[in-house]
Amino acid sequence: KLKTASGKSILWDLGVNCKAPSPAVIALGMTISGQHSDEVSAPHTNIRTEDLDTPMNTQTGSLRFPLSCNVQGLGRRQVDGTFNGVAPVLYAPGEVFNAGTGYGRIVLPAPVVDELLNQVPAATRASAYVDLLEFSSTNTAPVMVNMAAKGTITGSETAVSHGQDAVVRFPADSDLSIGPFKALSTGSDTALYVGRTGAVVQLKNNAGQVLDSRRVDCDVPNPPTTIVSVTIAGTAVSPATVSSVWPSSTVVAGGKTITIYGTNFNNARDVTFGGVPAASYTVASSTKITAVTPVLPAGTLDVTVQGVGGSSKSGTITVK
Repeated sequence: KLKTASGKSILWDLGVNCKAPSPAVIALGMTISGQHSDEVSAPHTNIRTEDLDTPMNTQTGSLRFPLSCNVQGLGRRQVDGTFNGVAPVLYAPGEVFNAGTGYGRIVLPAPVVDELLNQVPAATRASAYVDLLEFSSTNTAPVMVNMAAKGTITGSETAVSHGQDAVVRFPADSDLSIGPFKALSTGSDTALYVGRTGAVVQLKNNAGQVLDSRRVDCDVPNPPTTIVSVTIAGTAVSPATVSSVWPSSTVVAGGKTITIYGTNFNNARDVTFGGVPAASYTVASSTKITAVTPVLPAGTLDVTVQGVGGSSKSGTITVK
């Protein structure tokens, strides 16, 4: 029975049967120093402490960082950025991962809002979209990703008025996963840094008509801003490889069961046919997966298994 310093129970009787993780996973690392804490932070899936409920083996928090930005029509101005999210605390060497999942905010300080409203006095609302969102990482491949490379990230809409900050959330109503990265085996940890940010702010009237658009380009924070630092440790993981697929052909309509043979299928994260996720899949062993095909285009398609260590070799299937 675990209890807080105030005597409240944290956990209750559980019936759990677990196999040993492969590779080995450090569930929790802790430094004991300084003053004690009255409450215990216990990241434990589906089990709630008094004030925290986060997935196991993760860290969560909020980071504020200043940005020096060139605001079209105004020049160089200070803008605030924030990131709120959840990130793992441990990667295995060779593991493919997203460094964090969450959302960001760009805050236009009241003086900047005042300047914009002086130039566009009829504006009552503002929205924005991001077309450049860079994050760099140490001891990973690649060393930098642009999360807006595949398409702009739409932000929320907010009211604007004199004397008030304007806050836009990115993405507007969902979360963003930063990655993918692959942990190298040459370092003991990896740090994720904020890179350049580029956005377009649209000033609107009450009817939603865009009155003016302003480009906002922000430099890499100086000094560098670390969003999260994560340990690289444990047994190195190898990428999943597909050696054969049976049967070797399927139908466009989907719904057929396919058996995939290969290696390193433990903890498989995704199975795709020509980039289209399987309708469902079951990991039978480290060398065998059964997957149900989705609706597919005709032709010869790659069959790929994405494991903890990524994917190094794909099989093929003919779709008729």
